[in-house]
Amino acid sequence: ETGMMTRIDDTSASKLGKLLPDTVSQIAMPIPREVEVFGVLILEHNTSNAFDREDAHFLMQLVNQAAIAISSRELFLSVTEARDRLKVVLDAIAEGVLLLNSQGTIVMANPAVNLVGMDYTRVVNHDLLDLIDVDNDLVLRLGYPSNRRLAEFVQSMRSSETWVAQPPAHYTSQGKSGERYLERQIIPIRGKHDGAMVGALK
Repeated sequence: ETGMMTRIDDTSASKLGKLLPDTVSQIAMPIPREVEVFGVLILEHNTSNAFDREDAHFLMQLVNQAAIAISSRELFLSVTEARDRLKVVLDAIAEGVLLLNSQGTIVMANPAVNLVGMDYTRVVNHDLLDLIDVDNDLVLRLGYPSNRRLAEFVQSMRSSETWVAQPPAHYTSQGKSGERYLERQIIPIRGKHDGAMVGALK
């Protein structure tokens, strides 16, 4: 409750409980999570006065590592849940969507990208520039006149200071069912705290 380390040299004179029946001495420290206490880490021994300053330091290190592990897991779960929710939204959108990170790697794609001849199950985790090297017509289906123009866009993301807003582009693309009239919009995604470019919706 106090958030401080507690050492009990003889549990027979303590009102606190013990985990093991033969416990005589204890040392305990809360595991913090922001302003709350997540749990308590307790060491026990079957002799009195068993714990010294080195044991207290060791326990403190364990608590610090436990707090880091808990925070990392909660962050991972939060990011995973947010990603899953975003995927559900993207999959329901009729327009093709590519989510790129700041290096030009596709991190998410929805099924509707098949409008430009892309397989959403195969393009994730691939660099967009690598894909156009394999598929020569992809750059045109994305509405760019040349590989160089698409490379300039990717480079502008990698150097967020040089990012220039991209106006919507209207173009036609030849598909299996005939000519399609398409619109390409690029929406920058910036960091919550520093506003730096972290990716783009395309």
